[in-house]
Formats: sequence, structure tokens, C-alpha cells
Amino acid sequence: MRAFCLAIVTLTASLGCSSSDAPPAAGDNAGAAGSSSTQEGGGAGVSSDSSGGQGGTSSETSSTGGASTGGMTGTAGQLGSDAAVAGTGGAGNDSGASMVDAASFDGNVPSMTPAGYTGTPFGGTPQTIPGKIEVERYDVGGQGVAFQNNVTKAFNKCGLMRSDGVELDCTDNRDKSSPSCAAEPAGEVYLGYIAAGEWYKYTVVVTEPGRYAISGHEGVATNNVQVTFSFTPEIKTDPITLPSTVGCGGFEAYHLWGTHNALGQIDLMPGKYVMTLTMVKVGMNLDWFAFTKM
Repeated sequence: MRAFCLAIVTLTASLGCSSSDAPPAAGDNAGAAGSSSTQEGGGAGVSSDSSGGQGGTSSETSSTGGASTGGMTGTAGQLGSDAAVAGTGGAGNDSGASMVDAASFDGNVPSMTPAGYTGTPFGGTPQTIPGKIEVERYDVGGQGVAFQNNVTKAFNKCGLMRSDGVELDCTDNRDKSSPSCAAEPAGEVYLGYIAAGEWYKYTVVVTEPGRYAISGHEGVATNNVQVTFSFTPEIKTDPITLPSTVGCGGFEAYHLWGTHNALGQIDLMPGKYVMTLTMVKVGMNLDWFAFTKM
């Protein structure tokens, strides 16, 4: 009997494989490698469905924030860090915001355009940041899609032609530069007769991560003119005040153009966005805004 028991113990020990030797059963810990919802460097983790039986892998990138997958099904992971902070990676989204999947790319940058947006860049090519955003080159798409303005009319002056021209005009002998009071160069297309609550959308491509200083070229008649810039529901500015250009012996300030630096700042990461310019408090004509990396 003792010999028989010893044999049973020996047989049991020989069958007791360690976890490192035994192959995992199908479906056990499926997608374990991709289960972490936060990837170092900003990668967007995707947790796998453990019932799916598909082995998951985490495809992490060091700086661009590529999305990782783990199994056939799962939920989107969180960002490794705040999307608005310069230099962060992934663009995963599990907050329910109406944004395309972070794994969707347009060229070499992630596409952050809102889901369902039907507007297109004026002229077919997005404007670029860092760089100058020409206010009159808002997207094509019409009222309620690419802009909100109660007046829409054809425009064909100074080398710009738009069938949805809203209230555009060109600088001419009515315009001067501030603070020099010299003649403003003629032929610059600008947006005028602006009302509070109007907004304009611009498809833009941000090519470099970083903090950007915002500057502008405007004719401003009052001291409390304000605008905002929004790239996503989370990446946006507070209202930015545009300095008045009143001067030059009482010359009409709407046509007295000044270039103003350091209007505000915003942190951006590379991507294709639909930027919204919103008029908060008005009394101005607008030519351009520039985003310069600091």
C-alpha cells in the first residue's frame, strides 16, 4: 500500500507543470499584453475581449502614439498624457467626443477632424501650422457647415474668387497701417462687417508638436474685441482680446491695420484638424492670424 501511495504522489508531481512550461488555454488572458489602457509615450492601448480567445499584442510607438490592439474586440484606451500638451503621443479617445478614431491617419499625421464633417479646404489644400491662417480662406461647405454668417454672396476681387464670399473686401486707398499711419498695401483680402456669434472653420494640418504663440493682423475699433480658436472640444483657447488700432488723427479704426504679437498661446500636437474661429465680441476687420512655435 505504501509503495502504491508513493507511486501516486510521484505521478501527481510529474503532471504538475509550472506556469512557464504549460501552454495557455485558448482564450486564457487573451490580449493581456494590450490590457494596459495607458502606454508610455502616449500610445493608445486597446483592451481585448477575454472571451474572444485571441492573443493580444501591444504595438507601442515611441513618439507618434500609434494605437495598440489586443484581440478582436475591446474598448479604446486612455491617452498616455493630455492631448493638448506639446510632444505627447497617441490620440486615443474613450470620452465619447465626436472624433474619428485615433488610428485614422491623413498622410503622416493623425486625422482629428470631427466625425461627419463635410466641409473641405478652400482650394483643396489645408492651411498649415506653424504658419499663417488667412481668414478669408475658410472651408468650402456653406452656411451651417463651414461658416455661420447671415450674408452669403459671390466674391471675385484681388485674386480671390468665392461663390460663398460672405462679407469679404480688399484693402485700398481707404486703408492705413498702424501705428505709422502710412498707406496699407492694397489688394489684401479681409473679412468685414463681422457680427458676434459668427464662426468660420478651417481645415489645418499641424506639422510640429509644441507651444504656439498667436499673432494677428486686424483693424480694431474698440477695446474689448475678442475671438476664440478651437481645434477639438478639449484643445481650445479662452477668449483672446484684440488690441484697438484707434489713432492716426481719428482715422476710421476698422481700416487702420495693426499687426499684434503675443495675443495668446496654445499647445498643439501634430494632426489634421478643423479649427473653428469664433467671434465673441466684435468691432473689427480681420486679415490673418499666425501660429508661431515658441
